Amino acid sequence: DQYAFSNVSNAPSTPGTHEYWNIFPSGATVAPNSTYIIAHPSADALILAVADMTHTYLSNGDDGYALVQGAEDDFIVIDVIGQNIYDEDYFDPGTGWEISGVLNATVNHTLVRKSDVNAGNVGNWAASAGTNEFDGEWIVNAQDDFTNLDSHVFTSGCAVNTGGCTDPGASNYDFAATTDDGSCVYIPNLTIQEIQSGLVTGQVLTSGVVTAVYDVENSLANSASFVIQNGTGPYSAIWCLGTGLVAGDLVEVSGSVSEVYGLRQILGAVATVVSSGNALPAAELLATGSINDEQWESVLTQILAPVSNENAGYGDWLLDDGSGNAMVANLGYDAVSDSVLVDLVMTPVVELGVTYRVTAPNFYSYGSWKLVPTLATDVVRLGCMDAAFANFDPLASEDDASCSNIPGCTDPTADNYDPAAVTDDGTCIITGCFDALALNYNVNATVVDNTLCYYTLPSILINEIHYNSSIAQGDDFDWEFCELYNAGDLAADLSGYHFFNSASGSPQLGLIFPAGTSIAAGEFVIVTVAGGGGTLNYSGNGYQVFEMELGNFSNGGEAVSLQDAWGNVVDDVTYASSGLWPGAGFSILGSTLIGNPNGGGASLEYIPEILATYIAGTIAADNAFGNNWQASWVDGGTPGAANSSAFGCNDAEACNYNATAYLADNTSCTYDCYGCTYPGAENFTNGATLDDGTCTFAPSGSDCPADINGDGTITAADLLLFLSAFGQNC
Repeated sequence: DQYAFSNVSNAPSTPGTHEYWNIFPSGATVAPNSTYIIAHPSADALILAVADMTHTYLSNGDDGYALVQGAEDDFIVIDVIGQNIYDEDYFDPGTGWEISGVLNATVNHTLVRKSDVNAGNVGNWAASAGTNEFDGEWIVNAQDDFTNLDSHVFTSGCAVNTGGCTDPGASNYDFAATTDDGSCVYIPNLTIQEIQSGLVTGQVLTSGVVTAVYDVENSLANSASFVIQNGTGPYSAIWCLGTGLVAGDLVEVSGSVSEVYGLRQILGAVATVVSSGNALPAAELLATGSINDEQWESVLTQILAPVSNENAGYGDWLLDDGSGNAMVANLGYDAVSDSVLVDLVMTPVVELGVTYRVTAPNFYSYGSWKLVPTLATDVVRLGCMDAAFANFDPLASEDDASCSNIPGCTDPTADNYDPAAVTDDGTCIITGCFDALALNYNVNATVVDNTLCYYTLPSILINEIHYNSSIAQGDDFDWEFCELYNAGDLAADLSGYHFFNSASGSPQLGLIFPAGTSIAAGEFVIVTVAGGGGTLNYSGNGYQVFEMELGNFSNGGEAVSLQDAWGNVVDDVTYASSGLWPGAGFSILGSTLIGNPNGGGASLEYIPEILATYIAGTIAADNAFGNNWQASWVDGGTPGAANSSAFGCNDAEACNYNATAYLADNTSCTYDCYGCTYPGAENFTNGATLDDGTCTFAPSGSDCPADINGDGTITAADLLLFLSAFGQNC
């Protein structure tokens, strides 16, 4: 438990430290004279048959790995593959590392440690790799050579080491050590609130009451998990990866604290049960919009609200009490797939518009906060339980005093909709367009107003998609966006327009634009993903920012679309990270000019030169085709602005200077933006945006401009008037 294998991916943003801290499963051991095998989940069946653990992100040969002992913030290096990642001058080797004189030996080869090597290289990769087959520590065999799988020939004597931790109070106390080597590790005993402060990483001891237990789940690295809570209030709970507990257990837990994809958790959690059958902490009753807050991470939470979306994809559903959507997920109990027998008919448990009380820990994954109930009893349906009333609900398990026979208009789209009505009395009034040729034809209109009809859609295009930010930029959900561009000549009213992304391969309504939303001709607006920090990161930059209530953008590609309130498609794009779509960056002489849109820093941009031809009428230039898109020439893309281009003027003194114009045409440079920009000057240049210092000023009608006080002479009095006004804005 005191060992880990750390690594970096390609060129780390901060050389000299690891990017990923990978721990072994709780209780993992290596028996004497045996091996321990870490395999990719898709490895050959022969490898998986003897593997001790699987790890999805194994290297393709150009990533440095280290075997270390200790906690993440206090460890020693035992062995490395590739340059020691803790070297301050660590760099990406390109394809792979040379070993024993074999170029790129870490790629498409099988490496076997020589039989006389009896200790790790403690980070000295140069000595371990050697320069030829004699002075290196490795034998380089052909790819897929399984001869030594699950075994190792060892001909040397064991290394003699009497050093170790001699302090019995340390977690790694070595009773056999005779000299202390400074390797003692002391695990701090902290409250959950102290751990959740965000300043703690590595090994810890803590305690709390188990509030929920979950089986193996993909969102948690294919691990089983449980949640512990210390009292109530903000930051009082934490997720733990481990097994063997039930709700109500009071436990002491040891493990390694880490934040994985936005969820702070204890990895490799080993729990000791102090007592069982304890009462759970009182659940925090929150408004639906309030669960999307890190202070309630993992805390046992309760919401009471009607269902706003009974199937939001991936087994999720939404509730909204008017403060914003809250998601409920199927990490434990799958309410969306559950049904009960009512009058000999199997009826879904979750129903649109019905009110539920949900009690569960607050989980975070894929950019969204979500309650994750474990039992059917965690989801309570409220309603009228008296069969004598019109709104009797046979599925309700708790009466909410809503029983009523009030008649009225029950159509939410009607002008006179009555939310208190439970039976429709046929009085609904719906004003709308009744021209069947119109795009907004309303067959249900009872009051015809054909001045509302429209017959064409605005020229709004999906212009840029940033679906996978780089490690250097930050978390995906804090930086993902989709940009919309109004390519038409008129402003467009987006009120009620629907923005869709995808979930489970089907369209998912991510955003309904609020009433009054407008996009001007030539304007760019961006849509950020739900639950992340995108709205905060992109706001205040001079363009409109809208946040999705549901979903994000898939790294592998998905369909996105903009539709009007009547379901007419304004624009749609199904992007991908391969095929005709840009799926790689571009470098020259070791310098990266364009990053990979899939995690390499660039966004996906509709090529501006091709966009211009599409606006001019070239159908083949449509943004539906992947070869009409590019990886942005600017890291992070160009949110809220025209897409980047490699063409144009690269003269920094020009008015139309383009810093990314690698394919420059300086005959296109313009300089008419220079001139005198002060309207009160004698030589004011209309249209100038950059002042060139040529402005001249003189008092109107004066032959003696230095006679400031107008007394006919130039004296000290004029100078004093000048000095008193010096520095003021004119």
